[in-house]
Amino acid sequence: MPEPNAPDIRHTHDVNRKMGFVHRLWWRFVTVNGYLTEEDPEYRRLYLINVMLLFTLMVTVTFTQVHLFWTGITALMALNLIGFVATLSATVYLRVSHNLERVATFLNAIAFGGLATYLVFRQDSNQVYLWAAAYFPFAFFLKGRRVGGYFAGAFYVLVVAGATVNFTLIDPVPTTTLIRTLLNISTSLLAVCGMLYYYEATRADAIQRLSRASDELFTLSTTDALTGLYNRRYFDDVLPVMLARAQRDGELLCMLIIDADYFKAYNDYYGHPQGDQALKTIANVMTDALKRSSDLAFRLGGEEFGALYTVKEPDQAKTLAEHIRTDLERQAVPSPKSSLGKLTVSIGLRLFDGSVETSELSAWDLVSEADQALYRAKSQGRNRVVVYRPE
Repeated sequence: MPEPNAPDIRHTHDVNRKMGFVHRLWWRFVTVNGYLTEEDPEYRRLYLINVMLLFTLMVTVTFTQVHLFWTGITALMALNLIGFVATLSATVYLRVSHNLERVATFLNAIAFGGLATYLVFRQDSNQVYLWAAAYFPFAFFLKGRRVGGYFAGAFYVLVVAGATVNFTLIDPVPTTTLIRTLLNISTSLLAVCGMLYYYEATRADAIQRLSRASDELFTLSTTDALTGLYNRRYFDDVLPVMLARAQRDGELLCMLIIDADYFKAYNDYYGHPQGDQALKTIANVMTDALKRSSDLAFRLGGEEFGALYTVKEPDQAKTLAEHIRTDLERQAVPSPKSSLGKLTVSIGLRLFDGSVETSELSAWDLVSEADQALYRAKSQGRNRVVVYRPE
């Protein structure tokens, strides 16, 4: 599929104009300066990663100072300082690389390792179990329900094992108290895990259904119902994008305007149902010729079709157009008005080569010139390909 929905820079400008200063700073931080928009499936994940990065930075820098100036616990100060430096590095890396998966994995490792180490150091404090619960959102939101579930399960086992060791060996308590404490810890942590897992599972299902609905809507809005080719609306949308891409990549973009010869007479003679079958035949021939995923075929309206494709050499442009014309001839669809006695097409070809001559033209200038080439093909006897050349 081509890229008709290329990033619209105007959207970013409009968003910025509507925001206050603080809101704009926040938006730039959580979206990496508009790297993803709300319509992107990964937008939520990017937003959460940045929120978690900010949260981790604030927590680690705060507790680095607390342990440095207040508690004097050097080991915990060093742990928080390492966490702060690692999180800051991940924040900068995300803005440079835009690699969400790698940063998510790294942030998850920081949270798992840091909280696990804290769990070992502070088994003598009940606060450790409150901080332990903070890991589970990291696991599920960063790594999803399946991989995140594995990490959450491993961390849950670690917490319960740590509590068991603490209340049996380090700070022994009566058996009844031990069982009650372990049940409370296990139940609360499992409840958090269960809710997060359910949320991720239902969210993933909702995204899949929305994605399918979006794909179906896109297909309905961009596809011609009769032939299955792209429609005129999609042609209008994608043409400027493909022109810009061809100029950027130094490729030659070819535009074909194709018209069925004597089609009104064909419809009058055979009727519209048979005419529809003839249009489907033309569409099938075009689809067979335009094999690459970047090659696009359109029904522009009535018996008029279009195609957009790129080539390396100018000679290749007309070769493919001739391929479409001759393949339709070989289908031998009877046509009463044609001199050959079968359905044929006339084709106008316009080549965009990125030169000054063509780069200064609009997309619709090129369409008009391809139409002029088609008109010449008709006037020269039909059933031929004519390349546009300025007079």
